Amino acid sequence: MEFGFLFPNNTNFPVPPVKITSDMQLKWLIELNKRHHTPLCVTLIRREQPMNRPNAANEADDEVRDELYHNRDDFWNTVEIARDDDVVFPETNATQRPPEIVQDNEEEFPFTNDDLIASQSIAAETKRRILFRETEDMASKSKIPVIDLQDLPEKIVKACEEWGCFRLVNHGVPMELMSQMKAVSRSLLDLPMEMKERNSHPEHGKGYIPLNMASPYFDSLSLYDMASPGVVDDFCAQIDASHNQREIIEKYVFALYDLAQNLGSKLMKGLGLSGDLFMKGWPCQVRMNKYNYSPETVGLTGAVMHTDPGLFTILQDDETVNGLEVVNNSTGELVSVDPISGTLVVNVGDMAKVWSNGRFHSVKHRVQCYKPNIRLSIVLFVLGPKDEKVEAPPQLVGSDSRRLFVPFDFEVYRKLRTTTNSPTGEALKLFLAKD
Repeated sequence: MEFGFLFPNNTNFPVPPVKITSDMQLKWLIELNKRHHTPLCVTLIRREQPMNRPNAANEADDEVRDELYHNRDDFWNTVEIARDDDVVFPETNATQRPPEIVQDNEEEFPFTNDDLIASQSIAAETKRRILFRETEDMASKSKIPVIDLQDLPEKIVKACEEWGCFRLVNHGVPMELMSQMKAVSRSLLDLPMEMKERNSHPEHGKGYIPLNMASPYFDSLSLYDMASPGVVDDFCAQIDASHNQREIIEKYVFALYDLAQNLGSKLMKGLGLSGDLFMKGWPCQVRMNKYNYSPETVGLTGAVMHTDPGLFTILQDDETVNGLEVVNNSTGELVSVDPISGTLVVNVGDMAKVWSNGRFHSVKHRVQCYKPNIRLSIVLFVLGPKDEKVEAPPQLVGSDSRRLFVPFDFEVYRKLRTTTNSPTGEALKLFLAKD
């Protein structure tokens, strides 16, 4: 580690991005952490070749680097490893200094004005470059496509056609908000049964789902049509959520909703269409899921093989407890979707297959119990229109092809999946167009 950037981790620790160029500065930062007991956020820059230094100096530097490395989990909040070309060094005459630190002892502050980089855009650009490289690394290891939301829309379309699922990075939902929502979900799903059952809905599947014969380890809370006025407030009142929990839920569900709309626009552009893929007439449903695993459930199924009935699904999977498996459309083999912290999974549903006139693949998937730990997931389902029929737009049918499915009501199809016991979309055959 030759130099790096120190970023503020929260507003109570007002440090501008700092270029770290000496081991003396690292020593000072270690001492600072001991005084203030404040976790910091740093990007460490690793050079291909070390700086030229006398041997004695190198030995002393190694001690500092070793201390930093071996105590990194306690010292830093997050650590990202970058290459030299990931970092942008601007021309700057910044004069900002962190007042809460400097007032301790001005003489101890080992940074010159040239070391201080006040522009947050530098931090953003550096992180963007790191993310781009990390995305490439993930794509080389992941068994399903890894898509950056800023990728060309055609790349997203290709993933929908070939796999019917992909892992989404650079999606715009803050990692801190994702962590907060996971904590809220766990606390709500740990409530007594009588509290959770207050999350009721007159229609099956739109409210709380308790443990049952079909899914004996799985229960789930629900916000149906979450973008409609008052839905979040009603849900929080049902389960007596705190003010802080209410704020986190509202921020999270609408962050996912905005992402869904953005993703819909990308799909439209990728198919050469204009306008929005879905409007307010397409309800969305958020579910908080808990898989109550134990040593006795290892190797068993937490959620049976199924497709999602709606348009598409955005999933925050558990970053520490794996279990999601998808069917490879080309080979028919089951593929484990390994979790990657800070990312989301997108699954294509039955309605997308119909709407795209068969171009998109509705992915079959299930959840297995790999280890005896509680598994949490949070899901946004983009369903189907309330007042219109689901059908492919004329541009996707074309003059040289035919419509594969007749127009139909989404709710009719949703109920048919249940009555005909068609968890993997077999009921779509009932709506195939005749030659």
